[in-house]
Amino acid sequence: MRHLYIGILGLIGIFLRYEIGVWSTRHLPIEFPMATFFINLLGSFLIGVLYVLTFEHTTVSIDLRTGFMIGLFGGFTTFSSYSLESVRLWENGRLGLALAYFTGSPLVCAGGSYLGLVLTRMVFR
Repeated sequence: MRHLYIGILGLIGIFLRYEIGVWSTRHLPIEFPMATFFINLLGSFLIGVLYVLTFEHTTVSIDLRTGFMIGLFGGFTTFSSYSLESVRLWENGRLGLALAYFTGSPLVCAGGSYLGLVLTRMVFR
């Protein structure tokens, strides 16, 4: 079952990432790669929420938990895109944006995970 959950939830994550990317390209005409930034932030936040829900407060099967952690969030978050976009900004002479994006993304996304953990734990207190 674990592989089935990973596959199905991974497909869902991939399509969610794609649709957010398409939407942002049409509605956010800025040079900063906002879709990837937002996806990584949202994925980091939600994996924090899921961690609390599945490891600290509910009994969810290891197969389903792995499906969400590896499949859904592995398919949804976009670290490889983040890396490429950082390099492309740099290559295109957008050094300030490249530096802001490269350093800001891990900081903001770690903060998103922390916020997800804290807020979800508050709900269960």
